[in-house]
Amino acid sequence: MAGIKRSGSTNIKDVVSFLGIDENDANELLRRIKNDDYSSPHELLTWVNDLLDIFPHWAHGVEITRVPQDPFSGDVWLEYVNRGDTYAPTVIFDHKHGTWGITTWGDIVEKNNGRPIIIPKTFHTVRSF
Repeated sequence: MAGIKRSGSTNIKDVVSFLGIDENDANELLRRIKNDDYSSPHELLTWVNDLLDIFPHWAHGVEITRVPQDPFSGDVWLEYVNRGDTYAPTVIFDHKHGTWGITTWGDIVEKNNGRPIIIPKTFHTVRSF
């Protein structure tokens, strides 16, 4: 499953379809991201975890991935909601670039093939800093 394509604006219907949430929740998610209505990415992802904890892909908490070149450096690369399935759509925060995205964990891993950090084109930037 590919992520929402990069575009100048975020299509709410794509967010609804991709994440399997209703339009009100999708609007609230985008509002919180665009207005920086959270104290940390982890706080917003915890809210998203509760939002996405729906059948058939439950949410299993917020997780982090370290920088691939140096996993012991302590530098966080991505923070995301674990959906329990590699190809279940989720919300991801890229700490290196300060961007939010909607994609699957599998799409990121497959596109990178274990190489250094390169966010794939299927990664949709909802808000850049």
